Amino acid sequence: MISEAQKKFIDSSVVNSINTNQQNILNTNNLIYQNKFSNARLQYANINLAKKRAGAIKHRVLNNLDKYLVEFEANFTKRGGKVIWALNSQQAVDEIYTIILKNNYQHIVKSKSVLSEEIELQKYLKTKGIELKETDFIEFIKKGISGDNQFVSDLNAYNKEEIKQYLVQKYGLSKDKSINEIITTISKIKKEIFINSEVGIVEADFIISDIGAVSISENDGDSVLSSSFTKVNIVLASIEKVIPNLADLELFLPLLSTFKTGEKISAYNTILTGPCQEDETDGPTEMYVILIDNNRTEVLSKKEQRKAMSCIQCGACSVSCPIVSLIGNNISASSYKGPIGSVVTPYLKGINEYSHLSYATTLCGKCSEVCPVNIPLHELFLHNRNDFVNKREISINEKLLFWTWKKIILSRNFMNLGSVALKNKVFSMVFSKIWGKKRKLPEFSPKNFNQMWREKSK
Repeated sequence: MISEAQKKFIDSSVVNSINTNQQNILNTNNLIYQNKFSNARLQYANINLAKKRAGAIKHRVLNNLDKYLVEFEANFTKRGGKVIWALNSQQAVDEIYTIILKNNYQHIVKSKSVLSEEIELQKYLKTKGIELKETDFIEFIKKGISGDNQFVSDLNAYNKEEIKQYLVQKYGLSKDKSINEIITTISKIKKEIFINSEVGIVEADFIISDIGAVSISENDGDSVLSSSFTKVNIVLASIEKVIPNLADLELFLPLLSTFKTGEKISAYNTILTGPCQEDETDGPTEMYVILIDNNRTEVLSKKEQRKAMSCIQCGACSVSCPIVSLIGNNISASSYKGPIGSVVTPYLKGINEYSHLSYATTLCGKCSEVCPVNIPLHELFLHNRNDFVNKREISINEKLLFWTWKKIILSRNFMNLGSVALKNKVFSMVFSKIWGKKRKLPEFSPKNFNQMWREKSK
């Protein structure tokens, strides 16, 4: 039986696959990224060696994750920071609400955080009567244009005029202003939001074990403002974000920026080590790091799929994916987008609902090729499929279908039976619904390869 998530995925794919305007915009923006990436990668004498080293470090972390997380907690709490362990999204949002409720805070600000989307923080706080103010341009523009449809593609699917029109309408600005002038005006509005906020919520890019700190990379400075102006700073971090040493940032920060935005290094790279100390003038009086599992240990329990937890969420696999370029980036409906999302989302959100994502791939291997930590994504799709088949009950009809198919393709005599017209008719009857209304089924050649080979051999 088809799941609700699969139905939405198929419906969205049908609409987006024939949206040539969106595809042209996506392809143009992806080309811009590729050009920037080509320049940024020149900073490496041997980029493959850098990827190999990064992959080895993350592999070591995953094999000793408990050790590094405990070490991080011990070092972070020494300076007055507090670590909260959240097994699932419900525990995470409950803990955040408890922190807010403790001092009856009313003004909450959030910078870019895909993890907050995963745990549905904004939706949860809204039910408690608390407004969570979003400061990330991309997120509120995307949601403003597309509404609450979680299956729309990313901001790259919209052109500048659509973005400008939304910003003008949202803030009541003059249509005569350029988009850069509009963004400057909005930056001033955002600054006021930060100054008046009491709680700031950010997401860690890396957790540094040996010094007990979190690292955040960004180009807009929202996380810096959030951690400087607010009384309470809450950092969301999924458990796999650990790196062993501060020195490892020398490798990971340039890799993240190169593969994420095609830049040599992000504009703002911040290391947060805890709340404001006695000899410091800026910073929050309280700082919390919420370590979120949310079924990641399920992925880590897999012999092969655990490699996916090495991901540093750069998004390079999405840019290179032919499926994403056709139907958009938000195909996984989770915080992990694109091919990496198709691998891990079934385990994070449920196999019965999301197993279809591991079949939404051409298996071309481009995603594996571009991954900065050498995750073999195209191989993990196949491991997922194998697990899904082994776990679910297969009907008698399906078993009979595949038994028949196996017998046919293993026998040359069976393969040569019937006329081309008959084969096309049977093929159409079986596969036309699966193939889709918008695509024309391929037809059998008048002569198959076996026949042509025999003629050539004569």
